Amino acid sequence: MSVVFVVAPMVVAGWPVMCGAIAAAAGALGYKALSHEHAGVVDTNSESDCRVEIPIESSQIVAESMARESQFTIANGDVTATFSRSANGRCTVHVSGQNKTDEQLQAIGQELVGKVTQQYAYNKVVTELKNQGFTVTDEEMTADQAIRIHVTKYV
Repeated sequence: MSVVFVVAPMVVAGWPVMCGAIAAAAGALGYKALSHEHAGVVDTNSESDCRVEIPIESSQIVAESMARESQFTIANGDVTATFSRSANGRCTVHVSGQNKTDEQLQAIGQELVGKVTQQYAYNKVVTELKNQGFTVTDEEMTADQAIRIHVTKYV
């Protein structure tokens, strides 16, 4: 017998959990963590950098308990992305990079948000399965980047 779970990308998470998901997703995409701080203001990049802002809410990640005025910055080569929550509660990802168009940066940002959502959902599902007495027997990543988790439970 098998069961398929489809996890919709709606995430309610605490800031420490989101930071863990950001770090894991960033590592999978080749990014390095630069900082995790209470700052309130995202650093402004040099004038030669192109920069886009992606509201996280539009990607269905709702992070009500993320610490306000916090940010987590990652980088890969000349691309820098900062996940932040402002004092008014607005969650965004600021993506910047030299010699990149707004469209390229937008695509990079959407990929990051998608990977963070996937990583958070994966961690949440695996934790809940283990809490319910299931044992993870196998995991695989399909060609379309879907994650399949095979579990068993003896009753």
